[in-house]
Amino acid sequence: MSTMSPVFSSLEERREQLAASAAAAVRRNRPRHLLVLAMVLLVSSCLMLLWSLSSRNGAKRDLDAVRAEAARVEQLVAEWKALKSEKPDAGESRLNEPLTAFYSRIEAAATRAGVKERIPSMQAQSDTRDVRTGAVQKKIRYQRVQDADIGALVRWLEFACEDVPGLQVYSLRVQPQTAQGQWQIDVTFSRWERGNR
Repeated sequence: MSTMSPVFSSLEERREQLAASAAAAVRRNRPRHLLVLAMVLLVSSCLMLLWSLSSRNGAKRDLDAVRAEAARVEQLVAEWKALKSEKPDAGESRLNEPLTAFYSRIEAAATRAGVKERIPSMQAQSDTRDVRTGAVQKKIRYQRVQDADIGALVRWLEFACEDVPGLQVYSLRVQPQTAQGQWQIDVTFSRWERGNR
């Protein structure tokens, strides 16, 4: 067994102590907390950037929607002004003008459409008034209108809406009457009229 001289062994120990103290000094001098702080700042700034981009995109979408709505409002205002400035022809009434004899026009449209069965008498429904505008919605109902030709009944609805300005089909019920070989409809027409001032 060989023995090292005490000088060499103390040199080795001294070298190991110096290496250990040098490593400790390197660890002490390395600013680890600054590195961690820099990483935290980097991550938080990236998150803030993502959040601000998301907010910006949302605000841009909202702005585009408001601009589109403003353009649509401007278009509607222009259309409204054009409609307001139109003068009705001498024999033609405006859509919302009160009509006194539009019931006869509806029933005459049935003859023109080729409905062979007699149209039952209409039943006036209660009027509905719009509180904001004062306009009145008039409704009339025809029940149990029958004909063998469903096409004639459909044409009657079309011709009635063409012949009476502003008239619309409010509700419709179609039923086959198989025993009689007929079609039966119940229809309610609706028309908005300007209220009396």
